[in-house]
Amino acid sequence: MRCKEPSLRTSLGTELKEYSWSRKMIDLALAHGWRVEIAYVFRDIELALYGAVERARKEGRGVPLRDLPGNHRDVQISTLRLLRYYDDHPRIAFLLLHNMGAENVRGKSMVIRVTELAPKGALHYAKRHEDYYTQAAREIEALNPAAA
Repeated sequence: MRCKEPSLRTSLGTELKEYSWSRKMIDLALAHGWRVEIAYVFRDIELALYGAVERARKEGRGVPLRDLPGNHRDVQISTLRLLRYYDDHPRIAFLLLHNMGAENVRGKSMVIRVTELAPKGALHYAKRHEDYYTQAAREIEALNPAAA
């Protein structure tokens, strides 16, 4: 079934980690009469680091591992701000998922509540997590040069 109004579907990846840019794009879509659907997919940083190393090995398509923890935290912060700003907006829908799978390990994405992403929530990335995993990423890169 087709929607009567155009919609913008996107995921909050690194391209939407900047809150002000995200707001500008969402507001532009709303100004044109669009509905906006935003999917935030939480990924445990360790799994993201391991996945990035595997992808670099298999596909030669790597990302700087030391940037991943900061990107994950920035996206989460932006998502929480967008959720607060657009709370109950009739033309904006948010979907929050926890990606539970990994290569060779089947996992089902779980729908998560905002409270799990908020400070003191089980899935909240605090600054100390970013700092710790940035250091871990440097050590992984040192041992896996193809991942750098």
